[in-house]
Amino acid sequence: MSGCTSRDIADWHASGLSSRAIADMAGSNPGAVKSRLHRMGLRSNICPRTVRDLVEDMKPLDAVEYLLGVIEEVSIAQKPGGHPVDAWESPPSGVVRRLAIALFDAPGLVTHGALYSAAYFDRLPGDDPPMSETIKVHLVRLRKVLPDGLSIVSVSGIGYEMRADR
Repeated sequence: MSGCTSRDIADWHASGLSSRAIADMAGSNPGAVKSRLHRMGLRSNICPRTVRDLVEDMKPLDAVEYLLGVIEEVSIAQKPGGHPVDAWESPPSGVVRRLAIALFDAPGLVTHGALYSAAYFDRLPGDDPPMSETIKVHLVRLRKVLPDGLSIVSVSGIGYEMRADR
């Protein structure tokens, strides 16, 4: 963060910018910005702006592309009339439900990136991303509510697959 003072960082933080946005402006990385904010007694802005504010600041084509992406992801996660995972004895909810739907609907392997997208499709650009290990925690929770006859298999370094037990 050379050429960038603590005052600059505090001002950017006060204006509602995320750690990622501050890092981009300071020529650094979000982790370094978070550490600096912590030393300054400040917390990272998790969700500093509304979607409306974000879209209003975008170029029209970027805004349309972003909103269409959100709509597409939401429509996948929220099928009309529910989803078969909602009929499980202990149906999952929240991020675990999103992962269950992504794995259940996939014809085979689901990559780490695709699972991350399914879990966090509603994350605003510029928000600090959840740690990649968080997906593994949600998958542990999902495995606990899987009905008999289904399992989740890890394909090392690539992703996961939901399989019907034979």
